[in-house]
Amino acid sequence: MSEGGPHAAPEGFDYDVRRGGVFITHHGRQAGVLRGRRAAEFLDEVNDDPQ
Repeated sequence: MSEGGPHAAPEGFDYDVRRGGVFITHHGRQAGVLRGRRAAEFLDEVNDDPQ
């Protein structure tokens, strides 16, 4: 499979938990904010991911 295919690991993303939300950035620029149930689900997912 070539690099960047549909199953490639996302690169350049980071997240920070603050002020009651999960702030997602891509190469240092804000890409999204998760709050409530979706923020909790996201944190569960990244904590389970062996990357």
